[in-house]
Amino acid sequence: MKNVFKLLLSLLLTLNSCYKTEDDTGDTCLDDCTVIQGHITTIHGAPVSNVPVEFEHTDSGMFWRDSRRIKKTKTDKNGFFHLKFYIEDEELGEDADGYFHLITDFRSVDHDKYLLSNSIELRNDFFVRYLGALQKRDTTIELDYYLPKKGLAKIRLENFIPIQEDDFFSVQVLFRGGNGVIEKWDVPILDYQPLSRGERVKAFNVLSEFNDVPVAAGTENVLQVDKRKNGVRNSEDIILDVPENGGAASLLPIKNYTHFLIIVLLTYL
Repeated sequence: MKNVFKLLLSLLLTLNSCYKTEDDTGDTCLDDCTVIQGHITTIHGAPVSNVPVEFEHTDSGMFWRDSRRIKKTKTDKNGFFHLKFYIEDEELGEDADGYFHLITDFRSVDHDKYLLSNSIELRNDFFVRYLGALQKRDTTIELDYYLPKKGLAKIRLENFIPIQEDDFFSVQVLFRGGNGVIEKWDVPILDYQPLSRGERVKAFNVLSEFNDVPVAAGTENVLQVDKRKNGVRNSEDIILDVPENGGAASLLPIKNYTHFLIIVLLTYL
């Protein structure tokens, strides 16, 4: 038993030694520098300040991983961040091993005020933007991020009477958020790609109500309605224009709107 324990301990120590992180965030680049900069903003272009941003390079295999923390900063009062750094020779070019990624830490933002997506790039409030390989130094890359203002909706799903065991009735909220929103804001929302994914609700009874479903306030959202009835599946995208601070929303199934709460009525037909 002792030999097994020693073997496991030795294995754990060996694996741990194969995961290395080099911290170069305190280095200053003086020549042949690369710059990544951008703004983090919310509705009406309002800045989101004091958000940590970090740039890293990672190379990995089955049992090892080497990471280099290259530069870090926080957004200023204008929501602006600026990272200036030097790319190592072994990291440069399309044939270089590994990849670069920009990590934005949204743990410090007010989650009651801002809406974060359920995208695969967002894990535990960290948004990871994978950049792959960089081809040259002495260049500037602009990367903006849009953080929607948070609103709340009440979604009511009616008349769900399944005929077959695998019948279902669900709605998922989609909205503009993340990278690239600023430069593509004029694109119609149903043509905008990729939309950020919000909460998904699923009917569980003849009448199913879901309170406080997060939506993007002051802009259009898409309600992605997906259902299977008697084995036949179909879907529909409905545009929901959510007011910023009250008022009527432009969607026929809405039966009532009172103080930041939208009530959406959808029927299983």
